[in-house]
Amino acid sequence: MAEKSKFSENKQTVERWQASVNSKRGLLFILILFIPVIFFFLYSINSNDTPKNIEGFWARTDGGYTIEIKEVKPEGKLDAAYFNPNPINVGKSSWREQDGCLQLYIELRDKNYPGSTYQLTYDKNSDMLTGTYYQALAKETFDIAFSRLDKK
Repeated sequence: MAEKSKFSENKQTVERWQASVNSKRGLLFILILFIPVIFFFLYSINSNDTPKNIEGFWARTDGGYTIEIKEVKPEGKLDAAYFNPNPINVGKSSWREQDGCLQLYIELRDKNYPGSTYQLTYDKNSDMLTGTYYQALAKETFDIAFSRLDKK
């Protein structure tokens, strides 16, 4: 009977050891599964694909007009202001990347600016915004450029 008791004791020890190993395997499996997920999550909240390098003040090269890009937000949102030299209401503003180019759209909605628009492309080599200005009252489009006022 002592042998049976010793065998039973050994069997219980082995079963506890197996249970311990199995729980460690389960924990290891969970860690292996979730570590990449955790790293991806941390990377995604810390990576910022928005082109922050265009934030700041930009002066139109033909004088008197200024754009302030206050904040470039994810998903194409843009917080912008326009001055001539006084503030003019910005109705809509957005950005997008297309074919490797950063493009901006700014629509003005104010007295004498009923839907006038800027369609601009950022040139990183010259650090300039170039494109067109549509003057809604005159129904004319002009080629324009903005240079950065606050050099980095």
